[in-house]
Amino acid sequence: MSRNASTVRDLVSQWHTEAETLRNRFRDERGAFLVGRMASELEEALRSDDAEPLTLDQAAKCSGYSSDHLGRLIRNGKLPNAGRPNAPRVRRGDVPTKVSHLRDDLHTGQIAPYSRTQIARSIVNPEQH
Repeated sequence: MSRNASTVRDLVSQWHTEAETLRNRFRDERGAFLVGRMASELEEALRSDDAEPLTLDQAAKCSGYSSDHLGRLIRNGKLPNAGRPNAPRVRRGDVPTKVSHLRDDLHTGQIAPYSRTQIARSIVNPEQH
């Protein structure tokens, strides 16, 4: 398996392909099952994590944008509202990330405030930076 997957979602696809190769080329059903299962579990975890609704304050902490700005994006229809009109929410997978938000912390050498999921999401959704 190549190590140059550009995103986590590409890795999922690559693992599914690897499972098919194990099954069809090497007749390794057990290996194919295991790799396919791992790919499916990662895919489901990504889908579940992306669907989590966040308050505007939570989304602001993740994104680097203010909660007011995120509220404006929702009101202007540029960001989908995962909540109600007077109680807006943003799906974690829809949270835009300010480029400087991640870079500022990288300059200090501090990555700890970011979960592995947030780091993976910034790779998966580079167009939102």
